[in-house]
Amino acid sequence: MPLRHPDINKSEVEFSVETGSEAEGAECAGIRYALAAIKSVGRQAIEAIVTERSERGLFKSLSDFAGRIDPRFINKRQIENLARAGAFDSLNRNRAQVWSAVEHLLRHANLASESRTTGQENLFAESGHNMPDILLPDVEEWMQMERLSHEKDAVGFYLSSHPLEVFRRILERLSVRTFGDAQKVLNGADRPLQLAGTVEGVQERTSAKGNRYAFVQLSDSSGNY
Repeated sequence: MPLRHPDINKSEVEFSVETGSEAEGAECAGIRYALAAIKSVGRQAIEAIVTERSERGLFKSLSDFAGRIDPRFINKRQIENLARAGAFDSLNRNRAQVWSAVEHLLRHANLASESRTTGQENLFAESGHNMPDILLPDVEEWMQMERLSHEKDAVGFYLSSHPLEVFRRILERLSVRTFGDAQKVLNGADRPLQLAGTVEGVQERTSAKGNRYAFVQLSDSSGNY
């Protein structure tokens, strides 16, 4: 099953299975990434968000989201990582803009919470006026590499794409294989294979004889190696 990106209006606290029309119009089933699995978000905050969504319906906009969440349970870091992971894409596809608007979202959340506490929310509703929409900063979307880097930091791996995807046609012309494909033909093969990967980590070592060597972790669209 394909793993679908986290979505503030579709994801549950835990990983969930979507079928048919629930899965973004797809014909096949898919697994929706859990909101609580996003780094530095926390289960309590996500439970509060999912409960609010279940009781009062989907979030219609970022202003609607901020106006309905309880600011006691969510902070700047948590909303930033939700934005970096793409959880707000269904409300605003410009992740950089959402990330830059976190302070505005929190102020809006606190004002809405105060209004509910003092009963002013009912006055707004009776007069036919809602709280004003949040004015988002004019920010350009992150470039693809930066967008994927933020996503990896928030989720732990590249979810929506991989940095090498922009070079796919060039790599195909050069007969470069993914690590997943290479594993299928490595058994008994003695001919060299060409691989491409982004460096994910390096661990340097020194042998007993004083020679230096390293373990290098790479990744491509098929996984880490």
